Amino acid sequence: MNNEPEPSGRWATGGAIAAAVVASSCCILPLVFGAAGISTVALAGAFESARPYMLGVTIVLLGLGFYYNYFRKPACEPGDACEAPRPGLRRINRTMLWLATVAVVAVAFFPSYAFVFAGSKTPAVAGAESIDSKQVVLEVSGMTCEACTVSVQNELAAVPGVLRSEVDFQAGTAVVLVQADSAPSASDLLSAVSRAGYSAVVASSGKGSEG
Repeated sequence: MNNEPEPSGRWATGGAIAAAVVASSCCILPLVFGAAGISTVALAGAFESARPYMLGVTIVLLGLGFYYNYFRKPACEPGDACEAPRPGLRRINRTMLWLATVAVVAVAFFPSYAFVFAGSKTPAVAGAESIDSKQVVLEVSGMTCEACTVSVQNELAAVPGVLRSEVDFQAGTAVVLVQADSAPSASDLLSAVSRAGYSAVVASSGKGSEG
């Protein structure tokens, strides 16, 4: 027997990375498929509900990886190679474990900083404050992290007649300011949300606060 980590130790480390990826898929999937207009509402929602459990699995598996690399003593028979441990190989194994830990943390917290990869939000149309306008509020379904708001807002802002759009992840709403005399139809706005990979319904429509 040599002093390489047991297969169970390697599986624990690899499993921790896989579980972290699955736990963050609720936000990764919309970024990957949203640009192509592929709706991931149902799938992302399923991953979102499973996220707490997968994060728990991630912690357990990562803990097992540390156990096998730092605490578990391999059973040695007289004359086995593990009686003469190789420090260089042990350092490599432990370095790989720490690199895997960094990867797990980065992936597990991906929803917290995913908006960085989604691009900046589209600014309002210049002079929007002086244009006669009205406000449309949409209830958006399927957003699983803050990054989702960027693609929704950009798609809405690209609709002709839209002066400004503000999407609130926590509230699950999109407040859209549109030109009063050439306002886009409700179906145009809903289609824009659909292109971003989500679904929406009109919650309210009325005179804007500006104009």
